[in-house]
Amino acid sequence: GNATWHDYDGDGEEDNWEGSGGGILSFQSNLQLNNCKINGNTGSGIHCSESNISINNCTVGGNQKGGGIWFRDGGYAAISECDISNNTGGLGGVYIGTQGNATIHDCNILKNTTNNVRGAGIHISGYTNVTVSGCIIEENTAIADGAGILAFGSGLNLAISQCMIDHNV
Repeated sequence: GNATWHDYDGDGEEDNWEGSGGGILSFQSNLQLNNCKINGNTGSGIHCSESNISINNCTVGGNQKGGGIWFRDGGYAAISECDISNNTGGLGGVYIGTQGNATIHDCNILKNTTNNVRGAGIHISGYTNVTVSGCIIEENTAIADGAGILAFGSGLNLAISQCMIDHNV
């Protein structure tokens, strides 16, 4: 399917995904974003479930409730050369969840805040394969653990290279 730009998955019934997809909601889709600005939305800036996404040279900032990029439930995310900053609520800057595989390359992930206790910059959980390279991850704020990067859960594989992870609290 193509990207879904509203809160329906094509079954004719309204989905109850509170705080999801304030900017873009992609469900069972292939989504490609190049040179976009996804800013100031209530709900995630980009919310993807069961989708394959490519996000290149985009600004994702100032989104509330769901954070910047929320990705889970299978598929693959390629995120490169993006500025992901000043997102609040939910899971901060980038969330990669159960069965979501991702590559995050040459991104600035700055000043995101989570109210979900952990993982304000990048939050990764369960049965995922994630590679983070060449990123600057700074000044993200979490209530507890993993303000820069939080990775937890069985079946999780994380590779980090050539990143600067600094001043996260």
